Order: sequence, then structure tokens, then C-alpha cells
Amino acid sequence: MAIALLFLAAIAILINGALAWHAQSRLDRMVADLHAAGEPTSLKELAPKPVAAEKNAATYLVKISGDLDAFSEASGAFEETEPGKQWWKDHEDDKLPKGAGLVGMRELVDKFPAILPALARAAACSEYASPADFSMPPTKFIAKNLTRIQQFRILANYVYPTMLVLAAEGKADEAVRIGIQLLKVSRLNNEPLLVNHLVTLAVRGAVFQALGIVLQHDKVSAESAAALAAELAHFEGNEGLLYALKTERAYSIPALKEQTGRLAAFLRWPMLNFLLKEVESDNAIIEFVQRPLDQIEVRVEPSSQRLIVPAAGDLGGTQVAPGLVGTVSADVRSLAMARCLRVLLALAEYRQKFGKEAETIEQLSLPREFMIDPAFGKPLKMKKQGTGWLIYSIGPNGVDDGGKMDLIKGDYGISAPKEDESSTKSDAQ
Repeated sequence: MAIALLFLAAIAILINGALAWHAQSRLDRMVADLHAAGEPTSLKELAPKPVAAEKNAATYLVKISGDLDAFSEASGAFEETEPGKQWWKDHEDDKLPKGAGLVGMRELVDKFPAILPALARAAACSEYASPADFSMPPTKFIAKNLTRIQQFRILANYVYPTMLVLAAEGKADEAVRIGIQLLKVSRLNNEPLLVNHLVTLAVRGAVFQALGIVLQHDKVSAESAAALAAELAHFEGNEGLLYALKTERAYSIPALKEQTGRLAAFLRWPMLNFLLKEVESDNAIIEFVQRPLDQIEVRVEPSSQRLIVPAAGDLGGTQVAPGLVGTVSADVRSLAMARCLRVLLALAEYRQKFGKEAETIEQLSLPREFMIDPAFGKPLKMKKQGTGWLIYSIGPNGVDDGGKMDLIKGDYGISAPKEDESSTKSDAQ
């Protein structure tokens, strides 16, 4: 019996060794193939080349980190005040602030005079070199850099109300200029990982929304309109998405080694095989999104209300798959928002040229591809509503909900300002 047990133990050890070798070989082959293709496979390979401080956009964002934290705290307190509540009421109706809300928000943003000059200097740069320490272990890298990434979102939280305040004060061109600056910095920002990309998309979304409100309420100069159209043209590509996915993969590989290296040998290979599926999911999505964003179908699965990318194939039900698919969906949505703004600019151009409103989207002087809903493949929807325009994508559910905005189940785009009840009654009379 003892001999038999020793024999079985020896076989188990041999089998375990073979499985461990096979798992490690899979990882080694994957890394070798990526290296051969010139793709990064570690955090160290993501470290940017040195850039002179005065030419580095990150320099100016780091300098205002304290101001951004202080603004975030002050903004939270402002929301609880009566002017703050008035501000949010106007905001929810896609209106420019007025009365106490306008005065209160102007006082709030004026408390942080260093933020806008720093944004302007960052936008004037042509390079962004992350100050992150790329030699850190993967788990520590995330924890150390998450705060700085979130501060970029706070910057948008500052710029958004500032743009609306400026527009309410009759300074629409200045509002557009600040919006363009933040959009440019969002393009420069090459912090790695999906979390940064998603924050960057959120920043752009805030700017797009603010620009939609500003343009609906006031005319802007031809120069401002042309500058905004030129900036929006930069968001037709998918370079940012590909960079985020590739850097996420470069993070995942050393993270995989770090996590499995702590395990006993007989447990290492099952975990290694499991985590390898996550990296393979990255590979599948990266290969898939090489195509233009408007050729990627993202839709809602009716039974689960989950976003899926049908043509991406089977991702093996991995944990990262929903996040990857959600990221692709967020990029498609961002592209749709940029195109909605281009349509809004074209509508203003048509009105100025012909002295009347356009009746169909085909009448606008835009290349056809810039008027297509990337989530549907047909022209974006537009409707005249009151004093403004409703311009929207039908979203991933594939159903025209009449402009009812819902990022998952409904439409998304540029809303028309809601009219005051008193003004609607007066018009009817």
C-alpha cells in the first residue's frame, strides 16, 4: 500500500509539473509573440520618455492638484445651499444658471483662480509625460496613481460649471475656448490603463454636455465654431481606446506574475490558467477594435440588459469581459456625442446662411460620415424643440426612444433646453 501511495504521489507530482509547465509555456509564448510584434508587456515599458517640465502638460495639472481637491470639497458643500439647489435645478433642465444659482457658482469658481491658467498652459503643450513611477509593482501602481487620475475628473467638474457661468454672462466664446482646452488636454493625457481611459471619456462627456448647452443658448463667433469643429474632428479615431487596452494588457501580465508567484506550486498553474484567460480577452478585444469605432456594433442584450459586442466573439465568460465591452460602448457613445455637436454647429451655420432652420440632417454642410449614428449606422436623429434642438443617437438598444436619454436602455446625445412652464403658457395664449 505504501509503495502504491508513493507511486500515485509521484504520478500526481509529474502531472502537476506537466500542467505547470504547460501554463507557463502559454504565458511565455504570449509574451514572446507580443514582444515580436513590438507591443509592451510590462509597466516599465510604458514609462514615457523624459519631457522638459515646461513642455509637459502633466506639469501644470500636478501644480493645481491641491486646488482641485479644495474645489471638490467646496463644491460638495455648495450643493447643500439654496443657491446650490437652484444651480442643480437649472442644470437638470439643460438651462444656463440664473439668479442665486449663477451668483453662487460664480463666487465658488472665483475662489480657485489658478485652475484655468494652468489648464491653458497644459493645453498649449504638445506632450504629456506621466509623473507615475512605472517601476512599482502592479498592485501598488494602481493605488498610488488612482488619486491623480480622479483629479482629472475633478478638473472637468470645475470646467463644466465655469463654462455655463461664462455663457450665462454673455461670454459664450470664452466658454467654448475653455471647453476646447480641456478636450485637447484629454487627447494629450496618455496615462495608462482602462480606468484612466474611462475617466477621460467621462471628462469629454462633461465638456460635450456643457458645449451643447452653451451652443443652444447663444451664438458663437465663426472663429470659435471653426476651432471647435476642428477639435471635434480629432475624436473620430480609436487611438485612445487601443492605447488603453494595450496598456491594460501590459499591466495585466506582470500583475498575473505577481499574483501567481505568491501561491504554492500545486496551486499556481490553475490560477495562472484562469488569469491567462483575462489576458486573452484583452487580446481578443484589441484585435477586434482595430476597425473604426463606427463599424463596431454594441447593443443591449434584452434578457440581461447587459452590453454586448456581438462580433467580438466568445470571450470565455471572463471577469474582465464586461468591463472591456463596456469600455468599447463608452467610446462609441463619446463618438456619437462629438458628432451630435458637429451637427449642432452645422445647424447654426445653416440658420445663419439661409435665415431659417434646416428641416433634415441631409441639408447640412457636413460630410455624411460625420452625421452617422455610430451605434446604428444610420443618420443621427434631430428634432426642433422650443428654442433648441434635440440631437441624439438611438443607443445600443436599437430603438428610437424619441430622445429619452438613458446611457444603457435609451438614447443619448444633446438635449434641447426645457422651457419654463410660465413661458409655455404665455406662448400658447
